[in-house]
Amino acid sequence: SSSEIDNKLFKSFISWGESNEALFPDVVITLKGLPSNKIKRPFIPRIIEFFKICNKPDELIELTDSWKKEKPSLKKTIEQELK
Repeated sequence: SSSEIDNKLFKSFISWGESNEALFPDVVITLKGLPSNKIKRPFIPRIIEFFKICNKPDELIELTDSWKKEKPSLKKTIEQELK
């Protein structure tokens, strides 16, 4: 319900999700449910690394494509991180 997601809290959430394979689906669902206006550029590398760890490349592309359309300011960061 907060208007902004705290960087430290977000990093902790991703780290928690990476800690156990059983948590991967919950994190993926949560990330897909976040509105693009809540996503900050510093989150992108963590999100991409998380999807690589849980081996979900198709879901990563689907999610980042939607964010690039909804929030064009993320496009450059996403494309740089996906290289």
